[in-house]
Amino acid sequence: LCLPDDWQSFTLESLRHKLLLMPGELVHTGNIHTLKFPRNSPNKDVFEFALNKIKTLDALI
Repeated sequence: LCLPDDWQSFTLESLRHKLLLMPGELVHTGNIHTLKFPRNSPNKDVFEFALNKIKTLDALI
């Protein structure tokens, strides 16, 4: 997984609740879509950590 070590043992249900049910706003500026999280979002840093790790993965094709 692309999550921090202390998140590796979480169940899929826990990950869904902690990461996918986060409040956020999809903002469209110019030709770029950006997902904005509230500043006080407790798991924002974990989401961004995973996103940055995913971006570094090699493509399968």
